Amino acid sequence: EVSVASARSGGASVTVIGHLVDTASWMSPADAIAAAAAALVRSEDAFLDVTDAWSGRYLVLFGSAGSRSVMTDATGVRAAFYPLEGPLVVASHARIVARAVGAAQSPLDVEYNAHLRSLRSPVVMPRPGRSTPWDGVVILPANQVLDLDTRVLRRIFPRRPIAPLTTTEAAAWVAPRLQGQVTELVALGRPVIMSLTAGIDSR
Repeated sequence: EVSVASARSGGASVTVIGHLVDTASWMSPADAIAAAAAALVRSEDAFLDVTDAWSGRYLVLFGSAGSRSVMTDATGVRAAFYPLEGPLVVASHARIVARAVGAAQSPLDVEYNAHLRSLRSPVVMPRPGRSTPWDGVVILPANQVLDLDTRVLRRIFPRRPIAPLTTTEAAAWVAPRLQGQVTELVALGRPVIMSLTAGIDSR
């Protein structure tokens, strides 16, 4: 049930798994992906300037003859996991990666579970950092790109200083984009769930 759409331009290709809304030009997802591929021909910065305006739950595979990379949506809602070593596998669930590469239980997971058992109240605690229950299997952080050939992570947002806005200025900028997203999502005829984030990591 997950949509997959691709576009090529020159030597560049962009594939999106999931759903996106283009909050800059309000293009259809297919047209937005084609625009991203055309921008990637010019430069990765141009490509990122286009995709920074996307909202949704998706994974992007992109590259050219010289490189292949993957990134998630701005908040990492459509998660991606991969192994630090061994065969390269990128999957939606850490368990899939662990099975594919034969990863053992992480020593950190043993301590994490022991700590949870020691708590007197049922507190839900996030796992530290990028860790998963399996040794060497990690999550791809939001706002970072994973180079699929080298497995090197690189931060892609913010790429330049972010000018501070007053509350009024921020609301004026966000409100039409939020309203437009709701309109686009309701048009899909499916239940609408939106997450709002704030801070320096919010593409």
